[in-house]
Amino acid sequence: MNGIISALLLTLIAGAATGIGGALVLFKKKISSDFLAGALGLSAGVMIFISMAEMFPEAQDMIGGTGMPHGEVFILVAFFVGMGIITLIDFLIPEYEN
Repeated sequence: MNGIISALLLTLIAGAATGIGGALVLFKKKISSDFLAGALGLSAGVMIFISMAEMFPEAQDMIGGTGMPHGEVFILVAFFVGMGIITLIDFLIPEYEN
């Protein structure tokens, strides 16, 4: 039951952020590139956090069953290494193909 409530809360937060972003675009005549860059950075951070918050408990349960010591640290390191690999792939693929 607790997982359902947290999923609903995360969905509500994501929906509210979408609505606030849409309202900003509707009511603001000219949006500066600095504001747009900050807003995109914030939304990327929120998406990364939600991904981590959704995957972490399930990964903890899976790795806890193996008896591996320091499983939480391994999960965090694996998550951020995955992000680093994605960033590396983004830099390696030429921009015209991306």
